[in-house]
Amino acid sequence: VGDKLLVPGGRSVPACYDRATGQLVYYKLAENAKRGGGSSVAVADQLILNGGAAFDLANESYLGPIGELTTFADGRLYEFRNRELRTLDLKSSRVKAEETVDRKGEKAKVSKWSINELGKIAGIPPLTALIKAGPRLYAGTDGQVLSWSATEASKSDFKPDWQVSIEGTPHSMIAADDRLFVTTSEGRIYCFGPAGPTPAVPQMHPLPAKSIAIAYPDRERAALLPTFRDAPRYEGYAIVYGAGNGGYVRALARRDNLRIIVIEQDVASANNLRTTLRSEGIGSNRVTVIVTDPQQIELPQYLANLIVADAIPSSDVTKFISKLFSALRPFGGTACLPASVTQLDGLPNAEWKSVAETMLLVRAGPLPGSADWTHEHADASNTRVSKDQLKAPLGLLWFGGPTNDAILPRHGHGPQPQVCQGRVFIEGMDILRAMDIYTGRLLWEASLPGVGDLYDNTAHQPGANASGTNFIATPDGVYVAYKRSCVRIDPATGAKTAEFQLPMLPGEKEPPNWGYLNVFENYLVGGAEPQFNEGLRDARGENDNFASSGRLVVMDRQTGKVLWTTTAKSGFRHNGICMGGGKLFCIDRVSGPQLSRLKRRGENASNQPRLVVFDLATGKEQWSTEQDVFGTWLSYSSEQDVLVEAGRVASDTVSDEPKGMRTYHAAGGSVLWENKAFTGPAMLHHDTILMAGKACNLLTGAPRLREHPLSGEPVEWTWSRNYGCNTPMASEHLLTFRSGAAGYFDFCTDGGTGNFGGFRSSCSNNLIVAGGILTAPDYTRTCVCSYQNQTSIALVPMADVETWTSFGSQTPKQPVRRLGLNLAAPGDRKADDGTLWLEYPSVGGSSPTVAVKTVPEQPEWFRRHSSQVSGDGLNWVTASGAKGLSSLVVKLAEAGAPERKYTVRLHFLEPDDLQPGERVFGVSLQGKNVLQSIDVVKEAEGRNRSVVKEFTNVAVTDELVIDLIPNHGTKTQVSVLSGIEVQAEGW
Repeated sequence: VGDKLLVPGGRSVPACYDRATGQLVYYKLAENAKRGGGSSVAVADQLILNGGAAFDLANESYLGPIGELTTFADGRLYEFRNRELRTLDLKSSRVKAEETVDRKGEKAKVSKWSINELGKIAGIPPLTALIKAGPRLYAGTDGQVLSWSATEASKSDFKPDWQVSIEGTPHSMIAADDRLFVTTSEGRIYCFGPAGPTPAVPQMHPLPAKSIAIAYPDRERAALLPTFRDAPRYEGYAIVYGAGNGGYVRALARRDNLRIIVIEQDVASANNLRTTLRSEGIGSNRVTVIVTDPQQIELPQYLANLIVADAIPSSDVTKFISKLFSALRPFGGTACLPASVTQLDGLPNAEWKSVAETMLLVRAGPLPGSADWTHEHADASNTRVSKDQLKAPLGLLWFGGPTNDAILPRHGHGPQPQVCQGRVFIEGMDILRAMDIYTGRLLWEASLPGVGDLYDNTAHQPGANASGTNFIATPDGVYVAYKRSCVRIDPATGAKTAEFQLPMLPGEKEPPNWGYLNVFENYLVGGAEPQFNEGLRDARGENDNFASSGRLVVMDRQTGKVLWTTTAKSGFRHNGICMGGGKLFCIDRVSGPQLSRLKRRGENASNQPRLVVFDLATGKEQWSTEQDVFGTWLSYSSEQDVLVEAGRVASDTVSDEPKGMRTYHAAGGSVLWENKAFTGPAMLHHDTILMAGKACNLLTGAPRLREHPLSGEPVEWTWSRNYGCNTPMASEHLLTFRSGAAGYFDFCTDGGTGNFGGFRSSCSNNLIVAGGILTAPDYTRTCVCSYQNQTSIALVPMADVETWTSFGSQTPKQPVRRLGLNLAAPGDRKADDGTLWLEYPSVGGSSPTVAVKTVPEQPEWFRRHSSQVSGDGLNWVTASGAKGLSSLVVKLAEAGAPERKYTVRLHFLEPDDLQPGERVFGVSLQGKNVLQSIDVVKEAEGRNRSVVKEFTNVAVTDELVIDLIPNHGTKTQVSVLSGIEVQAEGW
């Protein structure tokens, strides 16, 4: 509109750019955090209409709500909202800036919208489409299309001029050529025209479908698809190289639930197959034909359950087969190759087998270095650390998957998703869902009415933060605590395979509710008589429902045979139960809300909190203690045989979660150390306990240290995050959590906290590192915040992904030894050589304080994505920078510090479309001329290419001074600089 370009922002308000220059004019994401969003953006007069809200076109200030369905013409706006269709007069509307006073007493201008309502029609059925064309309004509702005169839209009763029934739900409408075209969500197209003197007979155009014979060899070949030891059922994605005569592809499409991708180099063969498929009624939802060179196409990793390649290009057999193998799904993805193919070495977990006239290549078992996340806290020991070795940087493998409509709401704090053998399991109100982590495919949904009742609310309740999970995934069964039973579900199909019940006490008429669940080796542990106080909830939604159980029952998880039971004196806290090393550890204590209720009645708890340890096989007590037992959380390290007692501190949890941490030698119960300032839950990462913002040694409690990247001095290891209500979880190399958006910390680089992009991690942490990838099934139903993307995703290692972090505000006390200053970068980043590059100016989060002065104070900054940059330097450094600097001063030490010699590297890039000789300038360091002239575009042999200049033996006491001197005889009288790198010599 005019000189403005409005770009939809996913679930956020649109961004506005200057249409001529591309400069961002405004993007009021934070100010409109719960307003606007969606792909439909319109401008009516001085209003932006987006996502059920109106905004001021001048500055994107929020003006007021508007209907989700709107249409406008001739100075009138028609909106459908709350089952009413209103007619508004845009010509009389006004947007005025009114002065208001905020809570701090500061005055500000706020936009207000006044608009004249011309009339409304009440009692409108829920509309799904609305347009105005000529003098008429057209609308769609479930099973109907309606029309009435726009001039009559102010009447109080709803009497359309005409309406007609259709099959399905109208999705969109177009009026053109004196016709009304309507599409439906179910995939139909309707066309309506003017009524004639006699009723017209509608023309019907059904999708043609006829069965075309398939030759016997193709039918037989499809029917005899090879089976293998752990090959999956033939569903999911299949890749077929070569269309052939089309018979084999069509036979596959008829035989199995496969989504087939045909890669065909010959255009005529591809079109012949498409025509045949279309005539048989086989759509592109089943078979897609791609015309391309089979050697050039890049396939997503882990995509295919089945690959068929009848011919292997002879130019580079090894490369081609390696690409096929990369595209095979773990756990049995199979490639059918010519029998003449020679087996290749070096393909991890590859198995070869000759069957008839085919060589089978199977990707057997899991990805190397991968591991599962099978419990709420990773494993039965509550370590909250998976053994998966996934490393950053990570990029997108897939996004999409099934809708979140059936999944639990985010504030109810339902159980975390779990990953086992390539499947991710996530709970809904009435279902348990399984998805393929490598493609996002919905595998199955098991119907379990009411399974999520405990978590199905948005009251910021503790939920699984207190109760623990009600399902656990193992390779041979998913165990679900479901009312008075535990049901076992086949992980491959979702079918129920067994059901277990807890033993009844004398006098009980039915089995007790199943309140706690854990699985370890061949043991199934259930909690009977779970604490439940129906209706107990304060203003924050706090309750302690299902936080503890009165009895624990240990069973054989295959047969359900009861092995032993134990009864609590007060209640076994669910977060205080874990297993490992042949032992079951538990905390028996009354909860805070229970204790409060006792005190209100004038009573005291009759039993002291105790920690008790049982032999897992026999139930024999091995040791116990009542000595100052304070915790509600236990985790166990099988590597060190150490038990950790703590609380499960979080924003939404039971009020009695304590601070403090204590460790015991698990074999005998002797205390190793205690720290009353530490907070849990404890994440056990080998010999380290990870916790909120810090870490310590598991055996001693001593703080974990790091070498500060700027000075080299030893400092305490810390990490930070922005706002986030979920609990961090870890793997071998990554810590994942909510940090505003979805956040992570990379242990390998130790470079600070990063974000994966514009999507939200759930209130129950759904950033699961397992199976060799990071899977984030969408767990954000009921979220109204404007995170741009709301979807399930999976991430895999990608070396060229641009990553930025916030290192944190930990500032060294000693002089800087190594530093990178990245001008106009969007965040910090640690290079492979250990140099911490700090953004300047700071926009991406907290960083160590390094004083920088520039002249001018605000040069012209530029930034582009590093994929646009080439050259020998650090492309993510030179992708941004400053134009027009005359000097830059960096403080490396306090005044009076002794002189130190540094190596200084200056990073340059030419961002503009200039020719050699058009931008030339000189450089001096500490007042000494080190470059008489530099012509960046000439030295780099083109724009957007990196150039690095190194200078040694630069003497610095406290400040490094860089001067940039333009050559006045050139076309462009301004300098350009992207980054400054300094390193103390001899370090």
